Amino acid sequence: MKVGFIGLGTMGLPMAANLTRGGHDVIGHDADASVRPRAEAAGLRWAETIGEATRAADVVITMLPNGAVVQKVALGPGGVAETMRSDALFVDMSTIAPDETDRLTEGFSARNLAKVDAPVARSSKEAVEGKLLVMAGGRDADITRARPLFELMADTIMPCGPAAGRG
Repeated sequence: MKVGFIGLGTMGLPMAANLTRGGHDVIGHDADASVRPRAEAAGLRWAETIGEATRAADVVITMLPNGAVVQKVALGPGGVAETMRSDALFVDMSTIAPDETDRLTEGFSARNLAKVDAPVARSSKEAVEGKLLVMAGGRDADITRARPLFELMADTIMPCGPAAGRG
């Protein structure tokens, strides 16, 4: 799969590296361009912009530090919702508040774009080892589509129902 991965920090970079090691073509982006050498050393291709990371992706994953950043990256001008393909899947793996997740779901639904809410639990050590816990909320077909990626990043995947956020 072609994966656009946005957010290559303490958790995101090892998660993206696990996808690359699993045979996926991962193009990564981070607002902090100083992570580029580490990302490329991990086998990722580097994207200068969000759009460059998303335009060719089958799945776009975000792993960002807080809800305000997720909202801006996902729904802001030049963000994921504006630049991803209409047949792609958006997966937010950030841990954010339920009302922020609801806003994301509404924003992607309004554009008829597929989305899965999949926050993770555990530590950066488990991120490196591919042993995170993923709590996936969304349509069954979308979770099934993301599952091969989740399996490279996590040893526990919990489907949490069809509705993300507070449902």
